[in-house]
Amino acid sequence: MGSFDGVLWCLAYILGLLCTAIAPLPSRGDMSLQFSWQELIPLVSLVLAMVGLGIGTAIVIPRIFRTAPPPRSWLIAGFIAALAIVHIWYRQPIPASNDISRFISPPVTQTASPSTPKPENNSVTVQGVVENTPMLTRSNKARFWLEAQQLQIKPEETTQVTGKLYVTVPLLQATGIYPGDMVKVSGNLYQPKAAANPRGFDFRAFLAREGSFAGFSGKFVSLTSREFGDAPPWGWWQIRQKIARSQVFWLGSPAGELLSSMVLGSRAVDLPYEVKDQFVETGLAHVLAASGFHVSLLLGVLLFLTKKYSGKVQFIAGLVGILIFISLAGWQPSVARAGVMGVGVLLGILLERKTKPLGSLLLAATLLLVANPLWIWDLGFQLSFLATLGLVTTVEPITKRLDWLPTLIASLMAVPLAASLWTLPLLLHVFSVFSTYSIFVNILSTPLVTVISLGGMASAVAGVIYPIAGSSIAYALNLPIWTLIKLVEFFSNFPSNSIAIGSISLGQMLLVYGIVILVWLFPKIHRYWWLIGLGAIAVILIPNWYLQKQLFQATLLAAPQEQVFILQNQGKIGLINTSKSNTRDFTLVPFLRQQGINSIDTLINLVPNSPSLKQSAKTVYQLNKDNRQVIQTTTQSSLDINEAIDFAGLNLKILNPQIPIIQLNIQGQNWLFLGRITAEQRAEISQLLKQQEIKNIHTLFWLGASLPPEVLTNLETLNPEVAIASTNQIDPQTLEILQQSATTTYWTGEHGAIQWTPKAGFVTTLEQDNRF
Repeated sequence: MGSFDGVLWCLAYILGLLCTAIAPLPSRGDMSLQFSWQELIPLVSLVLAMVGLGIGTAIVIPRIFRTAPPPRSWLIAGFIAALAIVHIWYRQPIPASNDISRFISPPVTQTASPSTPKPENNSVTVQGVVENTPMLTRSNKARFWLEAQQLQIKPEETTQVTGKLYVTVPLLQATGIYPGDMVKVSGNLYQPKAAANPRGFDFRAFLAREGSFAGFSGKFVSLTSREFGDAPPWGWWQIRQKIARSQVFWLGSPAGELLSSMVLGSRAVDLPYEVKDQFVETGLAHVLAASGFHVSLLLGVLLFLTKKYSGKVQFIAGLVGILIFISLAGWQPSVARAGVMGVGVLLGILLERKTKPLGSLLLAATLLLVANPLWIWDLGFQLSFLATLGLVTTVEPITKRLDWLPTLIASLMAVPLAASLWTLPLLLHVFSVFSTYSIFVNILSTPLVTVISLGGMASAVAGVIYPIAGSSIAYALNLPIWTLIKLVEFFSNFPSNSIAIGSISLGQMLLVYGIVILVWLFPKIHRYWWLIGLGAIAVILIPNWYLQKQLFQATLLAAPQEQVFILQNQGKIGLINTSKSNTRDFTLVPFLRQQGINSIDTLINLVPNSPSLKQSAKTVYQLNKDNRQVIQTTTQSSLDINEAIDFAGLNLKILNPQIPIIQLNIQGQNWLFLGRITAEQRAEISQLLKQQEIKNIHTLFWLGASLPPEVLTNLETLNPEVAIASTNQIDPQTLEILQQSATTTYWTGEHGAIQWTPKAGFVTTLEQDNRF
């Protein structure tokens, strides 16, 4: 077997895993009770396609390229790709028959036995083993994973269960809880939700990737395995905690947590979210992740310290160092990849053979994906390997292009440029945002990050042996740490620190990667790098720009208890916003970025003193808290009742700013927006209906679970074809009356975000029966 055969088979295995993106594979859990061969059609089709591809290449490739591997190798490659598809399908996590998710009412899946007891309101007590150190959430709660063992629905009813549970509890309740502890948690079981907004965070899929199918909102936690004050079970978390405490002792917060995160990774340390977000915004998120950079530094230091000894001693020292680092940082894709490649380097030293970085990278990817094929869709895994591929293949050509600069500066520039070149298309596909100053900030911060990381590792080792020594070394890093913090803070607050490109399609991303690979494989075309770069930029920008200029779309985002409406009218953007900071940051802003929206033409902000958006707005109408009027912020003039304003090229009237009541004409259809109506405001609604100022509505969009009686009794006057409620649960009586009037009804808690276009009409985000 030639070396090219091994490369071919590794690539075939990875190709087989990637091909599962073409068609969704059937869930083994769905097939467990009611098996149907039709459910296996996507799986069988992909397997046969890979086998057919292997046969086809075995016939064609050797005839065209005489130096290519023999037909047998291509046939084996086809079967390997087919086996990869079966492997990833078989490794899909599914809930066991007694998984705790089966006890949620309504059940998570239809495979639960009808005789399975279920709590009426999901208020239960769960006993299990804590798997990780509790970490802080954005809502200042503690979160941890619990391996469930017993479920207590009633005091006299205890059921043996299995399954991994995502638990959140009040912060004080998690005090003194450590990995390995047996605890009882009282609270509510719940079914994790899928993404309710376009390209939003899919909590259900996130838990499923971790092998969990249920969440738990806890209220009280009690230890059962030991008394408070007794020593907890030993674990690597104790060393992590000792390191973090020694580094925070004199540095304080957030400098101490930042140092610990740069040494162990942010997954192992609670870094304030404000600092973490700033690093993400400036393109320095990789600094906070345990990755190959850390392993390379560690391995470099260990090999330097043992350079006078034999290869066997170097191998043992390096291997022990890598294993300890992985144990402290946790088994995650980027660390695992770096660890495997590090072991490859050590084996080369031991055997006195030179390792090939590209071959080591491919072998590491294959081995890890054989162990866990689901990592192929892990973003951290993808970015780690793409960044390393960029460093292996592209740093040298870029350095040669920068030979007119001093060697040190050229190297500092080449590394972030190479990594960004290979990761940017994927980042644009996933996040739709280009960090404007990312490369520049990476160049400026590299010396600081190197010094801090090396010093942090020395501080960590000293902190384990003698905490005061670790604190002293950490304090010596105070200046570079605060310099890095201020640098990141400055650029995160700098104007236009990020530009929304809009979501690029899978085809665009693959085309850009095809261009990058073409340049890599054919060095002769390097001289045309500027022309090729312009072509890649055009592939990304031109289709998105054209779509934005042609798009007419109205979107009602899923934000329970709040109304967020975005109108896209052929490049003009209008926004009606009643959201607060959390909805703005995690619902509205991601949607605007995904759509490539960097500025808003008309913003109607109906929340007094609401936080501002990063997206600039040309015209802003703000609700005044004192006199309950709508003010045009540019001229500081108040808006008259029923005064028509330009809303992204359409006519809009604010009929009542206090509720509020807004009427918008969309292509000849009247859309009516009702805010939360209090008992005192019902008379105003009744008066407007009597005066017939509101009638013949096509779409009624209201805030809350129910419509007031004054609206329900006048449905004939309003005559809405579609009614949409921004609420988790709609009032049954309201739904019944709307159904009787033949009004199609949606609500965001059930259907997610709702989008309307002239051609498709209303389309919901969640895949459910969306018409009632």
